[in-house]
Amino acid sequence: MSYDLSLFRPRPGFDPTSNSEDSNEFEPKARDPVVEEQKRRVADALIRTNAELEPFQLRYAEIAKFQGITEEEARRRFRYIELNGPKNGNGVQITIFDSRASIHIPFWHTGDKAFATLREVWSYLRVFASHGFATYDPQIERVLNVEADFKLVIDSYGAGVEFTRDVADRIRRGEIDPETL
Repeated sequence: MSYDLSLFRPRPGFDPTSNSEDSNEFEPKARDPVVEEQKRRVADALIRTNAELEPFQLRYAEIAKFQGITEEEARRRFRYIELNGPKNGNGVQITIFDSRASIHIPFWHTGDKAFATLREVWSYLRVFASHGFATYDPQIERVLNVEADFKLVIDSYGAGVEFTRDVADRIRRGEIDPETL
C-alpha cells in the first residue's frame, strides 16, 4: 500500500478525479517527439532536485514475451519514465506518462522520517508545478495547493500509516483473513 498523488496538466473541462483520458497509458499510441522531450525535461529536473533518483530501465524483451507482443511494440506501448531513489532509501516512486504522472509513497515512515520523506516529495511537486502540472490527492479528494497543504497531507499520510499498521497487526493476530481484503 502507498500514499498516492496524481499529477495532471489542468485544462478547461478536465476532471482530475477521473482517469478517463489516460486510463490506459499502455494502449498503442503514436510516439510524439514533443511529448517525449517534455517527459525527459521533467525527469531531468527531478533528478537535478535529487541526484539519487535514477530512471528504471524497462526490460522490453521480457515485457514483449510476457505480453505476447514484439519488442518493438513493447517499446511503443511502455514509454513512461519511472524514477526511483536508492535501494535502501525511502521507497518513493515517480512515474511520468505522456500527459500525467504519479508519485507513490510507501506507508513505512513515521515521525521525522515521514516528515523528511514528504518534504522531499514536496520538492518534486514544485518541480512538476514549474512544468505546468497540478497535484490531485485522492486520499483527501482535492487538488493540492503546494504552498499551503503540506500539513494536511502529512496528517493524512500519518493516518494511512496507522491504518496500515492496524490492519497488518489484525492479520497477524488472525482477526482478519487477508484473502478478504
